[in-house]
Amino acid sequence: MKTIRTGTKRSKFTEHAIYENGYYYFPKTLRRDKKTSFISACYFDRYRGKWEEDTFRLTEELTTRITDHAKKNGLLRTYNVQSNVGKARHVVNFHDGQKTHPDGSPFYDVRTFNNKDTLATFIKALEEQDYTEEK
Repeated sequence: MKTIRTGTKRSKFTEHAIYENGYYYFPKTLRRDKKTSFISACYFDRYRGKWEEDTFRLTEELTTRITDHAKKNGLLRTYNVQSNVGKARHVVNFHDGQKTHPDGSPFYDVRTFNNKDTLATFIKALEEQDYTEEK
């Protein structure tokens, strides 16, 4: 458990945080394993009088609520990979969380690749920019 300094707390609690039951969840820190989801959250410890940051295991219901809220507000950057689409071997569709169509649906940019090496380097670059894979 880490104690957050006051200046750090103020910069993190923007529209990028989701408030739920006394906790501020940060959607960019959402990690999924095979069966469980983890997220970083901040809360005020009344006994110590400090803001604390910790990693929590989430229920499926709360995970879907947080991801839906984050997608709606453009906080999650996502991508997906398709193989053998038309004449392209690999297609990567990626959404930066900001671009939308006139009807409000997310706009996905598209990149095509002919080999796995360039695909892997592009996916690595996306993940360094906090993109998460849609499943």
